[in-house]
Amino acid sequence: MVQSGKRRDFPMPGQLYLYMDLHAHAGKRGAFIYGNHFEDVEDQAQAMLYPRLIASNTLNFDFSECNFTEKLMLKRDKKGVSREGAGRVAMHRECPGLVHSYTLECNYCCGGKLNRIEERFDLERRRYMTETEPVLDPNSPLYNPYPRHKQD
Repeated sequence: MVQSGKRRDFPMPGQLYLYMDLHAHAGKRGAFIYGNHFEDVEDQAQAMLYPRLIASNTLNFDFSECNFTEKLMLKRDKKGVSREGAGRVAMHRECPGLVHSYTLECNYCCGGKLNRIEERFDLERRRYMTETEPVLDPNSPLYNPYPRHKQD
């Protein structure tokens, strides 16, 4: 089990604030995060906040698939290797007080969920973006997981 160190809201100059290990996979659809388990409720809430913010600002991120359990941290794979050697767990163990240590898992091809994204303000153009702009439109080709083939 990971014990909490003394957490600071902002790191001192030269200190690590966030660690992200990036993985791609084919077995599970979507994008989600594995995080560490904390006994301290405030640290656990802080660790879960960053993935929640990602889900609030990204169409294809599935917060409900995120996992922050102690069981996952201690789980062994089919070869018997423990996740205690995973980058996020090792970084947390070696950097006391590091709350934001994650593994981001993304499917090679497609997501399993579409989030509703709230209206966005474009600072450069000084206007609200419309729902039909590609980054906000869930029907945009940007989010179409499979290419469409022409029918003859």
